[in-house]
Amino acid sequence: MARYKLQDSVWFIFGETIKIYISNFFKYTAYMAFPILGQLFGIIWVFASTFVLTDNFEYVAAKFPALNDYPSFMLAVLLLALPGLMLFIAAFWQFLIAYGALNSMTEGALSSGHVYDFAAHKELIIRRTPKYIGLWLLYSIFVALASFPLLWVLGGIFFIYFILIFQVFTFEEDLSVGGYFRKSFDLIRGNFARTVALVLILVVLTFYLIPMGFNVVLDILNLRNLLTDAIIPFVSNLPLDSYNQMFSTLNIPPVTPDMLAKSILEQSVFLVAFGFTLPVRSICWTLWYKILGEKKDKKSSKKSGK
Repeated sequence: MARYKLQDSVWFIFGETIKIYISNFFKYTAYMAFPILGQLFGIIWVFASTFVLTDNFEYVAAKFPALNDYPSFMLAVLLLALPGLMLFIAAFWQFLIAYGALNSMTEGALSSGHVYDFAAHKELIIRRTPKYIGLWLLYSIFVALASFPLLWVLGGIFFIYFILIFQVFTFEEDLSVGGYFRKSFDLIRGNFARTVALVLILVVLTFYLIPMGFNVVLDILNLRNLLTDAIIPFVSNLPLDSYNQMFSTLNIPPVTPDMLAKSILEQSVFLVAFGFTLPVRSICWTLWYKILGEKKDKKSSKKSGK
């Protein structure tokens, strides 16, 4: 059934991950386009529409006297921003679904060498929506707790043990929400060091090298200054003077609209790169899940045979 014979090696997994991703690059990119760009354009719509309306308040109020009172004006702002908000929510939900659907796509690539039928892979996740939402809620609580400085080390350790929860969810439908975490913990136990090695490889590739590549492309196309100049008008109306005055006694450098615009652009580029490389991480962890699952099954067979 399997097109690939999986090997218990970190570098084999990384090599197969890159091979599967590159051979299906355009399909993965097409699949991730709406979840990533939809969120980005949704946010742009919300801020741009709000900025245009508030920046031209006097003109709008003169044309539409009913908007002179604050509640009516805020209602107009909300209605104008609503399409962008709905676009963001729809794209964000599809991004969450991708955490499960991409695992199913990888299994298809392992058996056939190709990724296809996006709807079927998404349906595998959507038909278990309540349990999937429960998984995300429990995972979000874990992330929130792990964000406290005193829990960073412990949170980091458990992050490694729980790294396969979305693969477990995709392939093992009968487990409870808590069971996904327990199964991931059970699979990683005894394979912690190699899992950390895979995490480090993926961090270097998808959190550092690829975002750096995106920035290089911006510089080559001379888009950095153009995009920064487009953001500056939106941040110029923020109360930066009050912020700078508040923190001036702490020797914190003042924040200028140009600095803030550049920071927003850098974060946006990182998030886009992070989103489009989600397939790389999903492929890697699906392969690791398959390998560890096979090892566990072999151990269970040996024990039962004794």
